[in-house]
Amino acid sequence: PQHLVNGFAWGLDGWLYGGNGDSGGKVIEVKSGKEFDLSGRDFRFHPVTHEFQLLAGRAKYGRWRDDFGNWFSGNNSNLGWHYFLDDRYLARNPKLAVSTLKQNLNSTGTKVFPVSAPVRRLNQPQSVNTLTSGCSVMPYRDTLFGSDYQSSLFICEPANNLVHREVLVPSGVSFTSRRAEDEANGEFLASEDHWSRFTQARMGPDGCLYVVDFYRLILEHPEWIPPQMLAHLDLYAGSDKGRIYRVRPVGKVRSARRGLDSPNGWQRDTAQRLLIEQKAAWSTESLHENPAIAVQQLWTMHTLETLRHSHLLKALESPSALV
Repeated sequence: PQHLVNGFAWGLDGWLYGGNGDSGGKVIEVKSGKEFDLSGRDFRFHPVTHEFQLLAGRAKYGRWRDDFGNWFSGNNSNLGWHYFLDDRYLARNPKLAVSTLKQNLNSTGTKVFPVSAPVRRLNQPQSVNTLTSGCSVMPYRDTLFGSDYQSSLFICEPANNLVHREVLVPSGVSFTSRRAEDEANGEFLASEDHWSRFTQARMGPDGCLYVVDFYRLILEHPEWIPPQMLAHLDLYAGSDKGRIYRVRPVGKVRSARRGLDSPNGWQRDTAQRLLIEQKAAWSTESLHENPAIAVQQLWTMHTLETLRHSHLLKALESPSALV
């Protein structure tokens, strides 16, 4: 899937966002007949108006956002990047040359700490304890794991049988990132089983982290494996043994709150989507004290066209609440 269009993440603005993978070709917006060249670009589309737009790219496997509308992605050998500006804002000056609209997060190296015994890679024998299959850069959007996780990104690394965690550090209009202090020489999740291939991490409605284990003996693409080796390999070994893990902190209980005032991002996204689908006239006079919740309340009212000047004035009166 990392070589195909993928993702489809719900945006605060009510659009669905997708990653490019390594795909290309033309996309036709049926409503207008407009043709878009997808090469090197990510995209978004509106589920109601059916509009299609190109975005800065290109997300290798999943394009995901945090509570404040910051979008993140990465590729096989990268610990993630941040899209710091939508290129539609640059369209007003097509003669302006801009080299990139994304910033790499961690520039200190891609060393990882697997707990599985080193195994000679079939297509990259020189790659040992190095990120080579980073995917699914997922911001954690809940409070269940505690304050230390509020700025965390989870990156799956199936070749090394682990899930890595990066901590975001604000830097101008973007971010840098670093390893978590308590994971300086280890990983958030690591397996001793070479067949454990963690390919996706998603935050669930209960605040827990759900991790997909592809579970295969062979991870490499067959075209990159020498033919003399292919003859002795079962490329589908493990295809009936995939599993999903739920990771949760011991002794913590999930809040029962649901809807737009939930500390859980999945719950808020679902509530917002249902309100939009129902064309509800929802509004609130009091913004929540939790900045993540307040931002989503504002965006929901904006999308439903119930946002008033009084809401914005209240938000501006307490700018620290929306940082």
